[in-house]
Amino acid sequence: MKINSIILENFRNYKSLELDFDESRNIIVGENAQGKTNLIEAIYLTAFAKSFRTNNTADLISFGEAQGRVSTYLTSEDIDKNINIVLRSDGKKMIKKDGKVIRKTTELLNNVGRAIEGKLGMILEKMTYNDHICESSDAVVLCHLG
Repeated sequence: MKINSIILENFRNYKSLELDFDESRNIIVGENAQGKTNLIEAIYLTAFAKSFRTNNTADLISFGEAQGRVSTYLTSEDIDKNINIVLRSDGKKMIKKDGKVIRKTTELLNNVGRAIEGKLGMILEKMTYNDHICESSDAVVLCHLG
């Protein structure tokens, strides 16, 4: 599985971001508090339908906005897929896979989460238990999920 691109709208500190990933390796570099961990969090959200930093969906939305969105385009087994997550300030979220609403997160996990879990597991585990290490880092390296 590989992530081709991700679009963030009103997600954490991103008002609008469209990012295409390279086919081999991606290096995310920036000063502290510029959004490196937020980008990883958006990928995690795509895989597991939850954040590894908060249980409150409203915390993921940019301050003062009514809703946010994470849309991820990926390829799995030579099939293009889209995961679209709309986050609402009332704490609810709507998840669509290829335009169809997903009612149970297990539908998402079966297709996306397991693949990403294996590839990003070490990074995400480190961030989950030692978030301060990643927050103080100047770079996050994402190996392609392919």
